[in-house]
Amino acid sequence: MSYCQRILLHLCLLLIPYLLQSQQIPQSEADSLLGVLQTIQADTNRVKIWLRLGEYQVYKPGEFKADLDSARTYAEQARDLSHKLSDYRMEAKSLNLLGYINLESKDFQLAIAFQQAAINLSKNYKDLQAEAESYWWLANALRHKGDIAEARKQAQKGIALSVNNGFFQQAAEAYLEQGKTYDNHGEELMEKIKYFQLAKQAFAQAGSTQRQADLGKDLGDLYQLQGSKALALLELRKALALYRSVGYLHVQGVYDLLGNLSSELGDYQEGLKYGLLAVQTAEMLKDSTLQLSTIYNRLGLTYYNLKQHQKAYIYFNKAMRIAQKYNHRPSIMIVTYNLVNVLNKLGQLRETVQMLISTVEQYPPRNKNDSIESASRLLGSYTRLKQYTLAQPYYKQLLSLSGTLGKNESIRKIIYNNVMPFLVESKQYALAQNYLTEYEEFCSNTNYLQGASRVELYKFKLDSMQTNYPSAIHHYQQYKQLEDSLLNETKSRQIASLEVLHDTEKKEKDIQLKEQNIKALTKERLLQEQQIKQDRVIRNGIVGGAILLLLLLGAVYNRYRLKQQSNRLLQAQQSKLQEQHEELQTQQAALQEQQQQIQEKNQALEGLLVEKERLLKEIHHRVKNNLQIVMSLLDSQVASLQDKAALSAIQDSQNRVQAMALIHQKLYQAEGVARIPMDTYVEEVVAYLQDTYALSQQVDFKLNIEPIELDVNLAVPLGLIINEAITNAFKYAFPQERSGVVGVSLLKQVDTRYELTIEDDGVGLPQGYDPSQSRSLGMTLIHGFSAQLGGELTIETSRGVKLSLLFTDKKLSSIHKKADYVY
Repeated sequence: MSYCQRILLHLCLLLIPYLLQSQQIPQSEADSLLGVLQTIQADTNRVKIWLRLGEYQVYKPGEFKADLDSARTYAEQARDLSHKLSDYRMEAKSLNLLGYINLESKDFQLAIAFQQAAINLSKNYKDLQAEAESYWWLANALRHKGDIAEARKQAQKGIALSVNNGFFQQAAEAYLEQGKTYDNHGEELMEKIKYFQLAKQAFAQAGSTQRQADLGKDLGDLYQLQGSKALALLELRKALALYRSVGYLHVQGVYDLLGNLSSELGDYQEGLKYGLLAVQTAEMLKDSTLQLSTIYNRLGLTYYNLKQHQKAYIYFNKAMRIAQKYNHRPSIMIVTYNLVNVLNKLGQLRETVQMLISTVEQYPPRNKNDSIESASRLLGSYTRLKQYTLAQPYYKQLLSLSGTLGKNESIRKIIYNNVMPFLVESKQYALAQNYLTEYEEFCSNTNYLQGASRVELYKFKLDSMQTNYPSAIHHYQQYKQLEDSLLNETKSRQIASLEVLHDTEKKEKDIQLKEQNIKALTKERLLQEQQIKQDRVIRNGIVGGAILLLLLLGAVYNRYRLKQQSNRLLQAQQSKLQEQHEELQTQQAALQEQQQQIQEKNQALEGLLVEKERLLKEIHHRVKNNLQIVMSLLDSQVASLQDKAALSAIQDSQNRVQAMALIHQKLYQAEGVARIPMDTYVEEVVAYLQDTYALSQQVDFKLNIEPIELDVNLAVPLGLIINEAITNAFKYAFPQERSGVVGVSLLKQVDTRYELTIEDDGVGLPQGYDPSQSRSLGMTLIHGFSAQLGGELTIETSRGVKLSLLFTDKKLSSIHKKADYVY
């Protein structure tokens, strides 16, 4: 046998204690073991290699009969040879492996028989460790068969035997098996968490770091199901640290869970960081399993919550490709509905309908809940397209399905939230009023606060459309109060979770500190004992030295008299130095007092600054709410007008108010109170205008907005210019169902100089039309705000219309008179 083969065989022997407790074995190891197998004799080492090869075959990806047959052959060879060698521990391990192979083949009775045979063999030869291991394997087989009571009984036997004899690895596996017999909800979930925690502790005692990390990841999942998000986050962070400590690379699942939890706690930036790490890790490791679909989907949701809809759309599409590769219906349905949501935000309403119809044709509803989900989505999409005739059948289908539900079933939320917009938008006021009463009762019975908020919004819309303005204003105020309450409640829950996380981390650090202190005290006690021994030696030496000292005293006395005079001089100098030192201490105390006063003033100023920022955010919040009320009142006025010119004027006014409202919304949501992130702001303005006009033809947008932050004094006129230019494109650029593209870009040129470009490929300006001489309100506003920005405005009409504005991030010029807006 060569040197390399001996090394490999030695490594194999070291791995045998963890046989059947790891997962997939690298193929390179299996290939090497096959080579070693040809060079060794028929002894225990050959048995161990056969077991390792059998484990490799049974844990290979996929469920292929050929792999299981190969695993069974290796296990049977290991069993026969170990029996011949009277190596009963290896024979028991062979029986355990045969039991697991039959479990994978769904032959539960034979699997149980093999595990029971392993227990009997271990008992006969009084091998307690092998017996303890076989108990949890038997519990595993019983659990898969569905005999939960017996599985728990056998797992408890394994726990008792392992704990009493200090078999930590076997105890950990038995705890884990016991935990797996409980469901993921209610009191059973609490029991499951308890046993998983015990398993994790036992793996730590056994020194199995990777298995300890596996349990930490599982506990993170369970805590999340329990609603203990802070504990889940803490466990996942510990699991990640453990995986890194052993160099384990396949941590994309941990990153994914950390990102999802962070996003659920409202920390979307942290969620984005971990989501991107999950994607990078999975792609680096060439992970193409179904897990990758979940990773892409959750990253898409994080971008969606950050209102970065284009990026969300990209990752939802990636998730869909993986889900379709495995034809996994649940994943396909989840990702489909996420794609529908983001397409709605991007204004691609027709694509959402096509996607939903295609999905329903390919994956017809299998039950009542599937039917409700698909019908509700289609009803909502046709309502947004204002195609009420096509929406009507789905409305009737939902009414029919609603009759089969219990009065307070939670799935009714989906029905109410899609039926109510349809009835209101299609002006079926009587039906809407009746359905609204039913919705309000449901919200009251189920304590559905978000639904109660929507009820007040629908009441506001109905009253507005029927010109009952006092009642409409009252309901709108109720709606805003409920919305603010929901927002505050959500933030309170997030803060509470973060406080729990902080307190838990602090307690753990305190425990670690106490352990360190105990170790330090123990070390100090040992040092003291050593010091006492040394003191005894010194004392004995002193007694002997005292005699010699007496002999020397006579000689030293004369020198002592001489030194006394020198000492007096030294003491006088020392007294002088002491006085100088005391004076310096007095000066230092005065300086410290001054520094303390300065620090107190700084803290007071910081408090005033924080309060100022809070008040500014509150002002922006209220300004935004007031602008929303103005928009709602304008919307109410639309219901009572027939004049198209008046309707168009009001709609233009709503768009301008919305452009300003978005500015104030950004200000009170941002960390600062004076700078606006223009990329997300422009995306939201474009999305709002697409929803407002909802043209029947296809008008696409190409956005190229750099991550620029501008002062609010620049952002407001710039936002209104964008609003006017895009509104003109919707109104005039694409007549007679003509489709086209509108491009919007905002780029930084040099230093503080920026360029805004808005262009379309529409019909262009009328022949002979001079935009600089136009006195229309929209063009007047564009010229006026461009002058206010101190910018250079150019309007071209070679192919469509192209508006370019060059401006700098400097103080605005004074506002011009209306007459000065016209060039």
